Amino acid sequence: MGLQSSHGVYADHITFAYGSHVALDDVTFEAPSGLVTGLVGPNGAGKTTLIRILTTILPLQSGSLMVAGHRVDEARDIRRVTGVLPESGGYPGRKTALDYLVYIGALHGIGRTDASARAVRLLGEVGLGDRAADQIRTLSRGMRQRLGIARALMNDPAILFLDEPTLGLDPAGQRSVLDLVEHLASERGVTIILTSHLLDDVERVCERVVVLDHGRVAASGTMAGIVGTAAKDSFIVSVAPHDAGRVEALLGRLAGVTISSRNGGGRIVFTAPAGGADASINEIAGHIIGAGIPVLGLEAGTTDLTDAFMEITST
Repeated sequence: MGLQSSHGVYADHITFAYGSHVALDDVTFEAPSGLVTGLVGPNGAGKTTLIRILTTILPLQSGSLMVAGHRVDEARDIRRVTGVLPESGGYPGRKTALDYLVYIGALHGIGRTDASARAVRLLGEVGLGDRAADQIRTLSRGMRQRLGIARALMNDPAILFLDEPTLGLDPAGQRSVLDLVEHLASERGVTIILTSHLLDDVERVCERVVVLDHGRVAASGTMAGIVGTAAKDSFIVSVAPHDAGRVEALLGRLAGVTISSRNGGGRIVFTAPAGGADASINEIAGHIIGAGIPVLGLEAGTTDLTDAFMEITST
């Protein structure tokens, strides 16, 4: 993939090592302009290292990189056009929300009058317009997350990096932050790279996904394409709870069948490669019934990002 001049993010063959430990190994991906791209992977996959390189916190050891039309040797320009919401915000509790954003504006070289006007506008945009005069310590975690997004937007960035933006939030807080992410991409045209372990959140707001595993890109592409890589039919079988163990053991012996989840009762979710040996729903039902186990229900399920993630990172 050749580097392109745009407001997106393009990385070519990035390799980075901490001493003898290779954290990133030949990483190539793109986050196109104006879209939300999810960056996911198991713990230790290299997500944090990659974000630190993209935001110029860590140097580029090998490979090529372009962020919003700027190459890696233009670090000052990259910082000027990017905003970052780190996992831990480190907010000064006794400052008001407004004063804090004005201070951040000053760090970006924005005059106080302009910074104040921009801060008021952003606080309204993230749903904190009525809390501008409140000390940050009085804000809920969800409010602080939204304040953090406002902080990341103070320099009017083309690229926004959001690290675990909904971590620790209640369902209402998660929905509020995700709604804001969707608004920023669709209405303001901001290019967003979002890292999260909450794959349901990623599936909701991201058009594209990059899956890192052991420092390498295990998959990259559209959400539909990544989910499709699971290439599996998902089924749900319901049996009496006391038969669940026998069914799990039986399914485990069938070629290509993998148990995805179980609820502790008699409902078992499993996947099987489409058209694979022992995989058709009729054959599976026949195996269970043939073992003398009454089947209370057997239905087709769905494949989602979690299924695809488990399939991609388990190989």
